[in-house]
Amino acid sequence: MSDAVFLFRPSSDKALLSGGSWIADGDVALRNVQNDRYSSVARSATLLAADALIRVDMRRAVAVRGFALALPNATTTCRVRVSAYADGDYSAPLFLTEWLDGGEAGDTWRDDERAPILSAAFDQPVTARYWLVEIDDPLNPAGSIEVSRLFLAEGLSPSFNYSYGATLSFRNNTLSSSTLSGKSVQWRRISPRQWQCAFEYLPDPEAFGSVYDFLRYVGFDREVFIIPEPGDRTNAQARRFFATVTQLDAFSQAVVGRSNFGFGVEERVAAAAVVEDAVVVPTVTFQFAAFAPAVVAGSAIDVPACIFTFAAFAPDVVTGTAIDVPATTFQFVTYLPVLGNPTEIDVPAVEFTFTDFAADIVTGAAIDVPSCDFALALYPPQPMGAFGSGFSAGFS
Repeated sequence: MSDAVFLFRPSSDKALLSGGSWIADGDVALRNVQNDRYSSVARSATLLAADALIRVDMRRAVAVRGFALALPNATTTCRVRVSAYADGDYSAPLFLTEWLDGGEAGDTWRDDERAPILSAAFDQPVTARYWLVEIDDPLNPAGSIEVSRLFLAEGLSPSFNYSYGATLSFRNNTLSSSTLSGKSVQWRRISPRQWQCAFEYLPDPEAFGSVYDFLRYVGFDREVFIIPEPGDRTNAQARRFFATVTQLDAFSQAVVGRSNFGFGVEERVAAAAVVEDAVVVPTVTFQFAAFAPAVVAGSAIDVPACIFTFAAFAPDVVTGTAIDVPATTFQFVTYLPVLGNPTEIDVPAVEFTFTDFAADIVTGAAIDVPSCDFALALYPPQPMGAFGSGFSAGFS
């Protein structure tokens, strides 16, 4: 069992990044790897090795104990190599790792919800100004490589390893609700991992030196990458992850000149790339944020049990392109059982233009509906004839 390493204070966050061929657009720009918003990624233009490398200028020589690279769309054959240089021409490496993979074989990762993280802890800190990160994933079906986090950082590795009894668990992050009939309904969310450990009989100069500095810096808010056992690459995806300290035991002086301490962390989840885009349409109630002038602003329309047939639906909706539904007929096929067997309500020649229907519709993108009048205010509980005396539907 090799000694645990905890990476923290990433110097790469303030470094100058260059090299490769990375798409310059803000949503997928290279600078996105320098923050802990794992949903933002950098995307290479191609899968060529020359396009998927990152040159890192730390601005000054810094000590680096290891690295972590989150790759949301990586395959199990993806490999990474990291090297350090004294000069900016990147010609003579001071330090060079071997090509490192994610530790898993097969066609897919064991955990398809989390982004694969390729990482390593160096035997000793390496001090250099210039660093090179190379990514090799030539069989990636996406045609490009995505990086959501680059973490070249200092590290803490206590002289005595953590004691037996360290725990790895999951915090329940599932949303649950109960219906009136008593049925339990759950909505799955990724449950973050939690890890706890304790270190015993560390020399006081170390406990109140490097250990104290590590705990003071990371606090309960800053990012740390845990590598409980650097030699275990087979289970690297299960045991290594980005985290935040959530529990800190008091320093205790066990014997003369020796101290104990312990802490617990909770995972900061870096999600895997979405393989298939989907559009989620809420049920029952549609809220039109920017309604037609002829209708009271902010009105809600309740559409019970109906089917919308879009005659010409834009296939590239997830790219953010506006959707124009041309003049066509919307048929409410099963409007209410009491209206007929079933009654069909035709809305002829009305063009609906969804001007801002994009991938982020769930955030409340506005939907503009041209001038028309929906009169659904008097919907009869007991209709007469085909539609009932209390129902009217007019269009202007």
